[in-house]
Formats: sequence, C-alpha cells, structure tokens
Amino acid sequence: MKTRLFYHLNFAVVLAVICSFMLVHETVAQEARMFVVIDKFDSNADVSANQFETLRSRIQHRVIGTRKFQVLEREQLKNALSEQRLLDSGVTDAEDPAAPESGKLKAAGFVIYGKILFFGRDAAVGASADVTSSKMTAKVEIQLKITDAETGEVVVSKQVTGVGTTSKIVTEGTTQGGNWQEQIERDAIDNAAALVVDALREHAYPAKVVKVGKKSVTINMTQEEVNEGEIFEVMEIDDEEMVDPDTGESLGEEGEVIGRIQIERPGTKTSTAVPIDELSLDDIEVGFIVRRVNPEVLKREAKQRAQQERKSFKSRF
Repeated sequence: MKTRLFYHLNFAVVLAVICSFMLVHETVAQEARMFVVIDKFDSNADVSANQFETLRSRIQHRVIGTRKFQVLEREQLKNALSEQRLLDSGVTDAEDPAAPESGKLKAAGFVIYGKILFFGRDAAVGASADVTSSKMTAKVEIQLKITDAETGEVVVSKQVTGVGTTSKIVTEGTTQGGNWQEQIERDAIDNAAALVVDALREHAYPAKVVKVGKKSVTINMTQEEVNEGEIFEVMEIDDEEMVDPDTGESLGEEGEVIGRIQIERPGTKTSTAVPIDELSLDDIEVGFIVRRVNPEVLKREAKQRAQQERKSFKSRF
C-alpha cells in the first residue's frame, strides 16, 4: 500500500515559495539561518500514515536540534507566498520595513525528500528447555535526496538505513510486557532520521571538534543530535583542495580517518566524547571533522570479531 505523509506541494512550487519567503532586507538576510523544508517521502513499502508522520517529526526535531537551520512549515510558506503576491499587486505597502523587497531574492536553504524503499521486521526465535529467546530487528531503508533551494540542484543523493534491535528471554509461564515491536520500529525510524540529518549536516555544516581537553574532546553537536554511547569517526582534513579534472568542479578536501570517539555526555549546545580503540587525544586537533558510524557497520564489525574469536579459539585445539 502506498501512503503519503501529508498534502504535498509540487516540488517546483516549494522552491518558488522558499525564494519568496527569503525576500528580505539585506541586513536581515545576513543574520538569517539557512532554511530547510521537509518535503514528501513516497513509499514502495507498506508504511502507515503514523509511521510517515513519525519519520517527518523525527527529521524535523533533529534538524531544529542542530541549531544551524530554521525549519519552514507549509503554512509559513503559503503565508510568505501570499505576502509576496500582495506586494506585487500593490496591496501591501512596499515602504513598510517589514515587507519583502521585490528583486532581492536571497534563497538559502535545502529541501529534504525521498522514497522509503523498505520497512519491516525480522525475528529469530530459539528455545531450550522452558526458556525461549527471541531477537527482533526493524529496518527502514530510504533513498534520500536533498536539493539546493536556490538552484534546484540535487546536492545529496544516497541511501540510508535505520535499524532498531531488541532481544527477549521468556521462561515458561511468563508473558512479554509492553509493545516492544512498535518500539524497535520507532528506534529504526529515529536512527534513519539521524542519518538523514547527518547527510544534510555533512553537506552544509560538517560536525567538528571544537575543543580538545585533558580527558575528552568537545564537538559541535547537541543532545538532539547524539546519544550517550554513540560512536563517531574522526577525520583529519588535508588543506589541499581536490578538483575534478573533467569538469573543474571542486571536490572538497581529502580526509583521512584517524580513529573513533564515543559520546560521553550530550549537551544543549555541544557534546563531549572520549577516544576509543587506541586513539589518543594527542592525535586530535580542533577543526577535525566527526562522522557518525552507522550502527549497521558496528553490527557487522562485532559479528566479524566474534567469528575471528571463535576461529582463534578452535585453532588452539
């Protein structure tokens, strides 16, 4: 069943409305944060309206939590477009300091949209005597697109996968309490939303180390963006800019992963983390980029380590 999250505007209209909303005095535009519109997410999967709304809500919450973007609701966009039409018709006083100025387009922002490719659960159950163990995993796969609101260019196109997992052990004569199946679905959606906003962040404002202390580092990510215990890669950026030899387009600066950090204490404006896996504080400098490690990657790594340990154990005999 194909379900839509809410009533959608045509994509081109969304861009036009954003540009209209950003018709402001130059002094105001300089102070304004980038705008983000969370547009439609179609689906190839059996997704309920409630799950669509949860996804949109989580993305919106995390975008706002970055403290770097301003999320535009559709009603705001409609009102902005109405104001501009009134100005163009001469109904609104063009001398009003609060009125948008004709001819001064200053659109700065992004439109987030995409398609849900898969949403579902997978369960594994095992039994021994009077004990039953079960492990359930929920997964949501999204084909994400992020478009520059000013140019209409797709600046990000990638697939993100959010995962939620839980394990239960039940003895004979007992029952499982709570709606834990819905909980892991929400966890998967929240994880996917985090990766969506990470993609936006990485394109516009990559998360960075802002302080190196004696025992920890501080990164410019908030408690709405990170959770205690999450793992991030630390990248040292080469100052030399790379250029595509065919198009002349800037490819940015090359980065090298030097190790990982783990979130120790999320905060309202910044969060602290500690080095793990032999990474030293002496190796980290202010300005180094940090990127969240997808839980799916951590899961595969843990599985590989377990296989290696079993193989090493068997080799002793």
